[in-house]
Amino acid sequence: MRQGARSAIAVCAALGAVFALASCSGQSASEEPTATSEEAAAEAPLKFACIVKDQSATFFAGMVAGCEQAAAEFGVEVTILSGTADQDIEGSIANFEDAITGGYDGIAIAPSDSVALVPTLEKAVAAGIPVVALDTPFDGPGTVSTVATDNVAGAIAATQYLAEALGGKGKVAMLACTLSIGTCKQLDTGFTEAIAAYPDITVVGKPLTNGSREEAFNAMQDLLTAHPDLAGFFAIAGPDGMGGIEAVQQSGKSVVGVSRNCALDELNSINSGTGLRACMAQFPKQMGYVGIKTLIDAAKGVAVSENQDSGFLILDKERAQEFIDLGEFNGSPS
Repeated sequence: MRQGARSAIAVCAALGAVFALASCSGQSASEEPTATSEEAAAEAPLKFACIVKDQSATFFAGMVAGCEQAAAEFGVEVTILSGTADQDIEGSIANFEDAITGGYDGIAIAPSDSVALVPTLEKAVAAGIPVVALDTPFDGPGTVSTVATDNVAGAIAATQYLAEALGGKGKVAMLACTLSIGTCKQLDTGFTEAIAAYPDITVVGKPLTNGSREEAFNAMQDLLTAHPDLAGFFAIAGPDGMGGIEAVQQSGKSVVGVSRNCALDELNSINSGTGLRACMAQFPKQMGYVGIKTLIDAAKGVAVSENQDSGFLILDKERAQEFIDLGEFNGSPS
């Protein structure tokens, strides 16, 4: 909550028990305050909350970096709030509630669930606080904008890469995530749409691995046991891709793996020539940066786009080293 400048009025005792306005305050009774509360509030920097799912994850660390970079460039204040896991729904709701009551001028949030956080979004709207969704859309109206990858297009491109690498035939799987999360639903839609164009490819499973390397490892072991001739897989996130390919390597089989997200682990795996074949690079730093810039525009009454595409790239061994050398595994704001 902003506080305006406070005018100090001192009351000094005089010999005749006469009280006067403070000369001891350094201001005479006839002087005006140096600034009104409204003027001081107008001069105070805008304050925003940037809420991510799990700041320890490379993806969301990149998003935080983008929020902080925008804050520094545009002279606003940003507070970072974070859950403890990709699907820490309770933590996501608690952080959202805290931001609503925290006196912020706007909130940029990557919701842990597109449906479960809608009631909290409605509270923010009722309080007159603009909200920008980052990476994951809400399942309903209320946000001033959503800044995210076009995950349907990205999943289509990644799945087409996988299918072509397999020569358009064979058994494949998807290491998936919960469909109540908008991003997961989009990825599933893109994967399904792309596979439909390859009649000689059969999808043998879509186990839920939900961004967990361990769960992906276990799920891939089960898939390889049930389908020893598995030819390829598409993973919904970097940890899932790494867990999946580690299970493949341990089995000694040859399975083509394509993962969404391109952090250093995924890039090194691709560059080795014996791990993942490709990854779908997203730009979470761009998401965070654009999210804060959008909140600034909204606070100033500037029209903003309802949906903003932060872009993606499909990277294989041909470009993996380029991105490793760049050192910005999630991309810089452009």
